[in-house]
Amino acid sequence: MDENKTEKKSKVVYGVGVTPYGMYLMAQNCRAAADALENILVRPRTSNHPRRFLYYQATEHFLRTFLRLNSQELEKIQGFGHRWGDMLDCCNSYGLVIPANVEKYIRLCALNNALVGIRYEYELDLDPGTGKKATRSTLPLEKTIYALELAVGEAIEQTGREVFKRPDPPWLDQPRSKADRTSDNHL
Repeated sequence: MDENKTEKKSKVVYGVGVTPYGMYLMAQNCRAAADALENILVRPRTSNHPRRFLYYQATEHFLRTFLRLNSQELEKIQGFGHRWGDMLDCCNSYGLVIPANVEKYIRLCALNNALVGIRYEYELDLDPGTGKKATRSTLPLEKTIYALELAVGEAIEQTGREVFKRPDPPWLDQPRSKADRTSDNHL
């Protein structure tokens, strides 16, 4: 028997050398791509799955960014897979502060395995994130991403690294303030 076949392959660790800031930029890029898809009209418009997929991917990247910012090893972060609930628990233990309804929405999406489901779900009558009747609105998801992006960006800035702050979205009732970031007012 060939010796190479019996050797156990070492686990590949992706992103060696990645910084929390680099992970944050990746998350922002996923969110920005999803935002840009809002302006593309496809006829007949049958699904907003690509936007949802990118927003879900951004959610996961923002959570991973916060973990990396708090010195979590890449192996541990990758070990979470797509288990957002577990990631969120770990982030909370390191002090992530997000509005209660944002945490609730992330946990609901985690329970329904939204990121995995959106890639394979073709039932257009159901929202893969919530398991409820689908709507064309991605507003709850956008509001979740907005709050998470602000919280993680603020944590990065506390390290002395300046981050790009996205413009306030048109659906935001009031300009952001530090008090709004930790309250449920704008969601």
